[in-house]
Amino acid sequence: MSVFKDTIAAATRPERVFPLLLRGDLIARHQELDMQLTEIQNEAMGEDLPKEAYELAEQIQALEVEADAETLHLTIRALSNTTWRNAVAAHPKKDEDGEDDTDLDALFDDVLPDSIREAKLGTDGDPAPLDAEDIDSLKDSITAAQRQALINIIVSLNGRDNSVPFSRIGSLVRQTSDKEQNSPEPTESASDDSTAGNPDK
Repeated sequence: MSVFKDTIAAATRPERVFPLLLRGDLIARHQELDMQLTEIQNEAMGEDLPKEAYELAEQIQALEVEADAETLHLTIRALSNTTWRNAVAAHPKKDEDGEDDTDLDALFDDVLPDSIREAKLGTDGDPAPLDAEDIDSLKDSITAAQRQALINIIVSLNGRDNSVPFSRIGSLVRQTSDKEQNSPEPTESASDDSTAGNPDK
């Protein structure tokens, strides 16, 4: 029996959670209140803010709580290598220069059902799968910008380098911390020692 069987059997494809708010009215109202609060803050010029500012801040917070409860959190999972390659091959097109390319819109419609592993409503909602009717309704409800964001995530999950995780910035921070911990305590300089007890120096 191969020593790698358990590791291969436990393999999972990369995932990413995509928060999707379909309530455009909440987004518009939030932007409106935020602009009002920003204007009041600018007019205050460093002085104490009026009562209206604090009332607006409370309204914004309430909207953010409501928006969170209405946000769909979609767990997007990469497809298997074979499934992804076949889907890409099934949607060819030519770019502006006549070179071979991929029709990402058609590819998106094809792979979206298999890419969404589950969804939940709000941060604390119970995750559940989306059926075919849910997927069709979702595609009709999202904006062009939201659609493009989902396309980008799906392409990134399936096409990026999913090698062993390594954080360059994390490594640099740890190195800096190690240097600080191992650095010797400061001592008196040689010049200070040479002049000690000599009033002429």
